[in-house]
This record gives sequence, C-alpha cells and structure tokens, in this order.
Amino acid sequence: MKWTAEVLDELKTKADPEADRIAEAYQDRYPDFDLRGLIRQVRADMYDPASAPEVAARLPRPVLGPALRRADKLALGQQVFARYGLEIAAGLYFGSFPAGYAMEPFAEALARTSDLATGSLNRRVAETGQMMIDVMGVEEPDTLQPGTRGYASCQGVRLMHALVRALILDQDERARAGDPDATEWDFDRLGMPLSQEAMLATILGFTYVGWLALDRFGITLDKAERDAHAYAWSVVAGLLGVEEQYLPLDSDDMEQLAPLLWDRHVRRCDSGVRLYESLMEEIEEFTPLGLRRVPASMIRWLFRGTEGTIDLTRVPTALDVAEPSMLAYRMFDSQRLMNRALDPVRDTRAGRWFFRRLSRAIITGYVDRYVENQPAFYLPDTVAKDWRIRTGNTTARVRQVRSRGRQVVRSRQRSA
Repeated sequence: MKWTAEVLDELKTKADPEADRIAEAYQDRYPDFDLRGLIRQVRADMYDPASAPEVAARLPRPVLGPALRRADKLALGQQVFARYGLEIAAGLYFGSFPAGYAMEPFAEALARTSDLATGSLNRRVAETGQMMIDVMGVEEPDTLQPGTRGYASCQGVRLMHALVRALILDQDERARAGDPDATEWDFDRLGMPLSQEAMLATILGFTYVGWLALDRFGITLDKAERDAHAYAWSVVAGLLGVEEQYLPLDSDDMEQLAPLLWDRHVRRCDSGVRLYESLMEEIEEFTPLGLRRVPASMIRWLFRGTEGTIDLTRVPTALDVAEPSMLAYRMFDSQRLMNRALDPVRDTRAGRWFFRRLSRAIITGYVDRYVENQPAFYLPDTVAKDWRIRTGNTTARVRQVRSRGRQVVRSRQRSA
C-alpha cells in the first residue's frame, strides 16, 4: 500500500465502532463503576476460565480474514521474539516507550487515562510488556487463536482502548458544556482518541523502533525476518481493531510509515515529558547500583544520529532526556562491536550479556511488583528459565529487600 499524509488524515478520524459498542454495553452492565472499576473488571474478565462463555460474549470477537491467517508466517515472526526476546524487551523500554511518549496524541491520551482510570502512570508499561509476551507465542504455539491467553490479551486491550476513548470523549463533552473539572480534547490537533492512526503508530513501535534498537545492539534482522515480524504484529493489530484493508504490513510499509508519523506527531508536550520521567524513575529503581545514568544514556544512544529520512534525535529532545554519560556510550559501543563480530553465530549470547542483563533487571522488577495485590507481570515458566529470571515468593522477597536498599542509597546520594 502507498502510505500518504492523506491516508493518515483519514485514519486519524477513525475509531473502532465494534469495540466502542461493547464498551457502551460494559458501562450499562456496571452502572455503578467508574472507569477505573470498569478497567479492573475487564482485566478480571480477560483470563477468567470459570466464566469463559459469559465473558466471551462481553469481549470483542474479531474474525480475521485469510490474509491474516498465515500460520506459517506468523510462526516465523514469533520466532524473532523467541530468539531475541530480552533484547526486544530492552528495545521496548528504551526505544518504543520513549518514541510513543514523544508522539503528542498518544502521550495526551495515555497521561489522561493513567491519571483518571488506573491511578498509575506506569501501570500501562507493565501491561504492554505483558501483552508482548502473551502474543508472541512463547507459552502456546497457537497463542492468537480464540481461547488462548494471547487472544484474550488482545480482546482485553481492545476493550480498554474503547473505554479510554469513552472517558476522553465524555470529558470533552462535559468541558464544552461548562464543567470546570473536565478537560477538552483538541480533535483538530490530536485526532480521535486512540484512533486507527494511533494504533498503527503503536505497531510501528513494536516493529520499526524495535528493529532500530536491535541494530544499535549489533543484531541485524534480514528483510525476511523483518517482514515476518511485521506480519506477526499485523495479526495482533487486526485483533486490536485495526481495519484489515490496511493489513498485513511488511518492512516496506514500516519504512514508509515511520517518517510520516514522526513528522506528524513527534514534538514536545508536557504529558510526554511527565510519562517519560515516571518511566525513568521506575526503571532506575530496577537498575543495579552504579548504573543510575545508564537508562537515560541508553535512550540517547539508541536515538543518536539520523536514520534515513528520520531525525531520530527528535525523540530524546522532545522528552528532555538528560545528557548521556560518555562512559556508558563507550560501554554500549563496545558491546555493539562484540555483537557484530558474533552475529554470524546467531544463537550465541556471549556478546549480548549487558543488554540482556539490563533488560532482565527491568522485567524482574515488574515481575516482583504488585498492584492491587495482583502480579503486575506474568512470566511463563519456560520464559523465566530461558531468560534466567528466578521466580517464587522467597526470591521475590529477597529482591524486594535489595530494591529497598538501592532506594535508600540513592535517596542519600540525592540529598548529599
């Protein structure tokens, strides 16, 4: 498909009518719930096998067309994650999330709903990482088929998007009616909340930005791998409500979409900066002592220079990312050179230890973090073993003690 600004202008105005209707039915079913309560109910419904028939009737049930039912191609795309999962996760935290926060429409929607619907700016960070693991086939070979965890994850995320959209539209309507406690939504500048265009930008983060991060780490995917990976995320996009006439996507689509979306939406906004600062505060909490400046330096390093027609430095500039540590830069560069040297041995991890170690520390932090007495992150045993992340209550308690110790040390360093 030929992607143009005119096509994106159209997608900017489109929502997800099917999911919006189901969201309205949810609101009617639970009239006493505020949006936070509704989203909590959706989370409970997503993975409740005891009420599966009843829940299935209340969640979106997309039927994918033949173009998105290529099981062989989907498996190839999921194998990219199986091979480089920890590195891709590092790319998510240091590349995809910052790139999303630098896109004003996404940042505005996420910040508002994080404040009003979840009470946590970073809850969505854990949930997005969780969805990535759910849909990439690491636990079930047919994880995007109805009845699987990956399919349920897409159903729940799609419905939560619709509920978020309902909140923003309700706020806008009340503000225009004179409610001083509500906030208008600038449709001309931001488009429909969580529009079709915004969902495409999200898929771009999982693919194009992820490939950029892998390349920076010294891991180069060939075109066949990128196309297959883009196809896997196209299937996910279809389950999330992106119209199938725009799917599936391949690496050529991503190369067209990236500069268009970058030019249209990457700019500084207070919501994006606030989301970024909250993300960094949490990631630094999970980072071992002595590496406090590494997360911000990693973002600067990933988005340094220019890549083709895109000025990558616009992302850290839009987020006010701190200046990098040159020592960290030298460490990253040396790891990249080692990865390049070992790249022909595709399954080796010897040269990737630092990026994997950093990613493992962050994921472990989310595994151990509890929100409303529930794990913020579910890690299948097979993934935990492959990524060398120890699970269990005793191990988690030990790590929590170490985490509190790091917080005390860093608090003293800041006050000194």
